[in-house]
Amino acid sequence: MVKILIVVKICPAREQIPDAVWHSGKELVSVDVGHLSDHGRDIDLGHVCVMWECLGKARGGFLCCPKSKFSSHSPRGPQNPLFPLQRMFRALQVGLKSPFLLRSPSLHRNFWQVPERMARTETTGRNCITVHPEEGKHSATIIVCHGLGDSADGWIDVAESWARAMPWVKFIVPSAASRAITMNGGFEMPGWYDIVGLDDRSGESCEGIDDSIQEIRDIMATEHALGIPYNRMMLSGFSQGGALSLFCGLQLPIEEKLAGILVMSGYCPGYSKFKLTPGLEDVPFLHCHGTADPVVRYEWAKKTKAHVEGLGFKGYELKEYPGMQHSACPEEIQYALDFLKRCLVDDPSLALKAKDPSEMTVKELKKAIAAAGLNSKTLGFNEKSEFVNLLTAHREGNVFV
Repeated sequence: MVKILIVVKICPAREQIPDAVWHSGKELVSVDVGHLSDHGRDIDLGHVCVMWECLGKARGGFLCCPKSKFSSHSPRGPQNPLFPLQRMFRALQVGLKSPFLLRSPSLHRNFWQVPERMARTETTGRNCITVHPEEGKHSATIIVCHGLGDSADGWIDVAESWARAMPWVKFIVPSAASRAITMNGGFEMPGWYDIVGLDDRSGESCEGIDDSIQEIRDIMATEHALGIPYNRMMLSGFSQGGALSLFCGLQLPIEEKLAGILVMSGYCPGYSKFKLTPGLEDVPFLHCHGTADPVVRYEWAKKTKAHVEGLGFKGYELKEYPGMQHSACPEEIQYALDFLKRCLVDDPSLALKAKDPSEMTVKELKKAIAAAGLNSKTLGFNEKSEFVNLLTAHREGNVFV
C-alpha cells in the first residue's frame, strides 16, 4: 500500500525545490495555479511536490513537474485543478518508473532515474504513441486506451513493458481529443466521450463515443491494410478507455472479430445503446477491477458483467483486486500481460515480411535503423547505400547494437 502526502506550491524555476509544508489528512491538496512571468514569457510554473512512504519504509523526496505536463488520471497530475490528486499517482502505486525528477530534500539526488524511451517508440500521426515490434516479427497489434483526462503519455510506460515481453506485437496508444466534460462543470479535458456524473452510468448518453469508436476502428483498419488480420488485434484500456474498449470491441462487425478485450477499472457505458454483435459472444474477455474503487465502483463492474452476460456473452472474466482503488497494481499488470500472451501467441509464420532495405527510401531506412538502435553507427553517412548496407548487415546478424 502506498501512502502519498502532497503539497502544491508555486516556485519561480523548474530546478528550484520549494519549501514544503506537508499536509496529511482525509483529502489531498489541490490548487488552481495561474500563469507567472519568467524572463518576459508567460509560463505555467505550477509544481507538485510529493513525499511518499512505500511498504512501511519512509522515503522522503520531492516530485517536481510543470503543471502543463499534467493530466487527470496519469502520474503527471491534473489538468483540472479541481480533481483530487490521489488518482494522479497510479505510476507510484503500480511501481513503474515515471518521467519525474525525484529528489531527496536533504541529499539533493535523484531517487529514480528518468527512463529512456525504447528505440522502437515513436509518436505517430496526430495523437498516437506507437511501440513498434522488432523488425520482421510484427504479427499482432494491441491498442491501449487511457482514462478520462489522461493522454497516451500516461500509459506508454505500461505499453513498453508489455512490448518487451511481447516483441511480436505493435502497441498503439492513442490520445483522446479534448472535450467538455459535464461532470467537471464543462471543463475541457481529453476524453473519449462526455460523462455526466459519478452515479449509476448505465443511462448515460455518452456524447462523442461514436466518434471515438470510429477513431479506434480507423486505427484497426490501417493495421489491417498492413496485413494484420482482425483476429490478431486486441483492444484494451483503463477506466473510460476500458469502457470504450468494451463498448467498441463487442459491437464490431463479425468480420472484425478481435483476439480479445482487456478492461481495467472500466464499465459498460450507456446500457440502452449497447448491442452485442451476434458471433462475438466468445471473444476472450478480461475485466480487472479494484474492490475499493471510489470512481468506477466495483458494483458497476459486477453490473456490467451481469448485463453483458444477459445479452448472451460467454466467458466474461471479472478479476477483483481487494482494497485496490481507481488505479492499477503490479499484480494486475502482470495478470493482464499473461492474458494478452494467451490471446496473441507468438507465431513467426504470421509475421509481416520486412521490406528489403534496397527498396526503402532514405527516410524509411533512417527510421528502421533508429528502431534497431543503430543511430550511433551512422555517424558520417552521406550516401543511401551506406544506410542500406548497415541495415542489411544488421538483419544478417553482422552488426550489433
